[in-house]
This record gives sequence, C-alpha cells and structure tokens, in this order.
Amino acid sequence: MGSENEVEFEYDYDNWGEVFDVKHLIIDTKEYIVWIDSKNEVDWKTKDSYDERGHKDPDKHAYVLNQVALLESKPREGLSEKSVGNYIRLLAESLARSLASNYETAESLLKEAELFLEKRGAEQARIWQLTTSGIAVGVICLIAAVCWLARTYVISFIGIEMFVTMYAVFGGAIGALMSIAIRLGNERLDCYAGKMTHQLESLFKIIVGMISGLIVALSLRSEIFLPTISLSERSNELIVFFGILSGISERWIPSISKKIEDITQSK
Repeated sequence: MGSENEVEFEYDYDNWGEVFDVKHLIIDTKEYIVWIDSKNEVDWKTKDSYDERGHKDPDKHAYVLNQVALLESKPREGLSEKSVGNYIRLLAESLARSLASNYETAESLLKEAELFLEKRGAEQARIWQLTTSGIAVGVICLIAAVCWLARTYVISFIGIEMFVTMYAVFGGAIGALMSIAIRLGNERLDCYAGKMTHQLESLFKIIVGMISGLIVALSLRSEIFLPTISLSERSNELIVFFGILSGISERWIPSISKKIEDITQSK
C-alpha cells in the first residue's frame, strides 16, 4: 500500500481507499473508521449508508462530538508524548463508542479523559512550581554561602545588624520553599494556566517569603513584636529563625500588622 506517510496500522483498504497519516487505528468497521493522526488529533470517516441511516440518538452523538472537540483543544503543554497519546486515545475511543450508539460508555470515557488530563496536568504544574522555586532558592543559598565565607568583610561594610537581617531575608526564602513543598500536594492547581503562570507564581511566593523575613527581622529589632528577643544572648540566631518561620506561615505578617495598628491607635 503506497502512501506519502507510512501507515502504522492495517485497515480495510478495499473499503476505505487511501487514508493518510494514520498514527493509531482505533476501530475499522464496514460503515465507519476512527483513527489518530501524527498530530495527535482524532479523525474519522463514515459511509454514506451510515449517514443516511443516521445516529440512534443524534443529540447524544452531537454531545460526544462537541466534548471530544472541546477536550482535544485543551492545553497539553509539558505533558509527555506517552501521556498525550493516552489522553487522545481515550477521546478517540469515546467517539468510536458513540458511532456504535454506545453513548453511556462514550460519555464515561470522556469523563475519564478529562480526569486523566487534569491529574497529569496537576503533576506537571507541581514539577514547574517545585523546579522554579528550588532553583530560585538554590541561587539565594549560594549567595548566602558566599556572604558567609566573606562575612568578615561583609560585616565590616554593612554592620552586624544588617548582616543578620539579610540572613533573615534569606531564611524567609527557605521558609517559602518549605511552605510550597508542604502544601503543594493539597493545592488544587489549574493545569490549564500554562507553564509561565506557575513559574511566576512560585517566584512571587519566594519573593513574598523574603519580604516577610525582612518585616519580621525589622519588627524584632524595633521590639514591636516579641520585645524579649532583644534580651536573649542568641537574639541574632532567633531573628534568622523567625525569618524562616515567617516564610513558612502567612500568619506572622498579619499579627505584626495588627500589633502596629494597635500601637498606632493607642498613641
């Protein structure tokens, strides 16, 4: 059988003639054929006799066709070739069942396809977020390590208090990474938002963690929040520790803001 694109699966050539670009054959009957092409799109053909007879339930078949088209257009960015193939296979199988008037199974397969894409997309979204935040915090830790090795020079230049505050900011980034890692499994991620959205979200979470570390460090230094910290012999270590905690928990900044508001109102 000669064609410009090599046919991977055999079909009834005498019945259908030349069918180009068959990546995966789903079903081949005397009246209809369904296959997946090299672009991972669902294709099908029907005989005139099938079209003249019509579908057993035109409304249900139209619903299946619309859902197949809708789900086929969903973003699949970042998914592996195998995952995309399995997803499209479910859509094609659903269409094949609808052509056979088995609408219940067709709709069930559509639900399975949507759930499959959602799960695989959520997994990819987690990878994007963890990779982006991990790289960002890795760079921050590298900067922190360089500053620590050159601490004598850095402290002489910016002072011990600013040096400790800087490490509280670094700690806020580490805390934010811990928060992302701990909560990621419980978050409902929008897998259709795209790679850039998830990467930016991760970066902003790290930035917010660093800002939280700065606010906590300054509030502890000014004794607005937990004034007894300044009396401790380990006050510097505690400031860095609370900087990390501020990155993990969102409750610290509202508590500090409430404290400042109460002080302002009392004055």
